[in-house]
Amino acid sequence: MSDSDYLISALTGTPATAERADAAERHLVMLRPLLGEVRERWPVILPAGAAGWRSTAAERYLERLAQLRSALAAVELALAAGETELEACIAGIRAELAEHEAAVRAEEQRALDLQSSSDRHDASHVQRADLDGAAAWATR
Repeated sequence: MSDSDYLISALTGTPATAERADAAERHLVMLRPLLGEVRERWPVILPAGAAGWRSTAAERYLERLAQLRSALAAVELALAAGETELEACIAGIRAELAEHEAAVRAEEQRALDLQSSSDRHDASHVQRADLDGAAAWATR
């Protein structure tokens, strides 16, 4: 995820969550069949044209088919770009979640290490105090 994505996420209050990633994956699951259908049905939706007859109507028909093919190609490109962007978004969300989880684990480990160090330090003070106390009693 780019720095600007992190900034936008922070500013809009939409942090990376497993729910956001799951929602994006559900949209991707819906997008892929639509893209596949556009690709598969292209020849059925837009026939080859009226090559056998010549007239003004045939020319207009061929022009309109060319416009429709162009529009359908733009739709296919937009769906394919959407698929790519959605995949990148999902990967970014998952990466951000993994980074967050790793940071949480590292912070938990640091806290445990600090607690363990503090416990050892306290134990050494108690032991030293016990030795100092025993020495004081012995010298009386």
